[in-house]
Amino acid sequence: MLPRKITLLFLFWVLLFSLASCNRTSGVGDDDEPGDYDHQTDQGDTGDDNQFDNDTQDNDTEDSAELIVEEPDSAEDIYETSDDFDIATDEEHLEDDEAYDQFMDEPTEGDADQCEQPVGSCHAFMDCQLNEVCDFSLGRCEPRGDWPQQGAVSLFSFHPMAAAPGEFLTVDGANFYTNPMFMSFLKVAIGGVNVPIFNDMPDQNRIILVVPDGLEGPVSVTSGSLILTTPYSFTLAAEGIIPCDGSTPYGSGHPGASLDEAGPYAAGFVDVNANPIIYRLFYPAECGSLRRPGLPGTYPLVILLHGNGAGWINYEYLGQFLATWGFVSAMTYRAIDYGSEAPTIILPEQVQAQTDIIAATRGVDLGSLHPALAGVRTTEEIAMVGHSRGTACMQQVYGSSAELAAHGVGNIFLGPVDDLSAVPGAFMVFGATGDLQSNATFVNLAYNRQSTPKWKITINGGNHSLFTDHMVWYGLYDRQPTIFRREQIRIITSFALPFFQRAFGLAEPFGVQLEWPPISPLYVEQHQL
Repeated sequence: MLPRKITLLFLFWVLLFSLASCNRTSGVGDDDEPGDYDHQTDQGDTGDDNQFDNDTQDNDTEDSAELIVEEPDSAEDIYETSDDFDIATDEEHLEDDEAYDQFMDEPTEGDADQCEQPVGSCHAFMDCQLNEVCDFSLGRCEPRGDWPQQGAVSLFSFHPMAAAPGEFLTVDGANFYTNPMFMSFLKVAIGGVNVPIFNDMPDQNRIILVVPDGLEGPVSVTSGSLILTTPYSFTLAAEGIIPCDGSTPYGSGHPGASLDEAGPYAAGFVDVNANPIIYRLFYPAECGSLRRPGLPGTYPLVILLHGNGAGWINYEYLGQFLATWGFVSAMTYRAIDYGSEAPTIILPEQVQAQTDIIAATRGVDLGSLHPALAGVRTTEEIAMVGHSRGTACMQQVYGSSAELAAHGVGNIFLGPVDDLSAVPGAFMVFGATGDLQSNATFVNLAYNRQSTPKWKITINGGNHSLFTDHMVWYGLYDRQPTIFRREQIRIITSFALPFFQRAFGLAEPFGVQLEWPPISPLYVEQHQL
């Protein structure tokens, strides 16, 4: 008999998909408000399976202006015609569509190449290949799997390379399991000793561990009869500040010249593990990675709220990138009982945990949390990013405190599955044409209910999974993407950075992105100021 948690989790996802399907075919149109300005591109000819029906996409009112580019004929054309957005057009980076197939079809069993430490260094997204992302904290390119391939189990990397007991370790690979019913058979070991998986909920491509006391050595993953082991070892780190030693990137001291590049700071982070108060805090630092010396100053605070059905450490790309540009962000954990009758309900204790984290990090000197953060202060003003059901959590957190809502200056929804209420401040929402959990109706409802200024970006060929660092939903829960994860997160960060700079009243070196973003086949942008 299947464990109760797994059975109920499977039924929950089936129910969620059924509800999403009902909403997608309910006939609710895109009631865009007059005065919206669209940067519109036609969908690529990728077939009915890779895009929503036209009646759920952006249909402009007579008062809306349109800019239309010629429809691309294929995914290859998308990359070839994206010069304005600087999408992988250089021969150095573009491997065309064969790169994806080659990457996912490589043999894994007994192949040491599947367990090698990433060696590519990066200061910008474009420094990495299409099937990689830049870990700005470590300054290295890391492989990512975007869609499951039967039997192609891989172990890519883990980070951080050293940590203390109680801190969090993430292990990345591909296709650790392809059926949720078998996730309980997945094992992870450090130095040959099995380590419990955090919350008993591994993702298909990412596993979160709490570092145990006394264990060091290679990290291995057992999936079925296959055992993959890294050729390099995890080591225990002493508590306290970890000094810069040149093994991770230093802050450049100069802002990046484009939206693709890191800012002037390095991206440090600190883990706070005091269950149920659990979060990872990213901050501007002298050098990147865990517990590096922070740079004193007052920085805007952004809260990152995860959705359901995936690990909570899944938005590092935002936390790291924003840290390099002078933001502090808290990626928070929200305890969810997937064995309950209604795991999608945001419980009062979940809201309270988030408000407690905000109280500990907002408008204070963060040195009380860890010595590495001494002199690092945050603003009273706050912004949030929510993914999927994290958008509902955001709404309830704001609804729980009028004082907090009064200081909310800007918020971003990623693939929202929300509770149909407005949030304070400027607003930006992202959707994706292959997202089966948050379709165009959800995105349009979120956009239309908000006051100005507001922005809506629909990512052509993206899906629900690619809003995260490394989660992969599939089957009933997501369509196969026709773009790489690197491209979806580049689009998100290219709008999120200037959005937050404006919301917090900072200098706007990329402000034109919010009024006149480059025309690209990869997205449709609409805004109302």
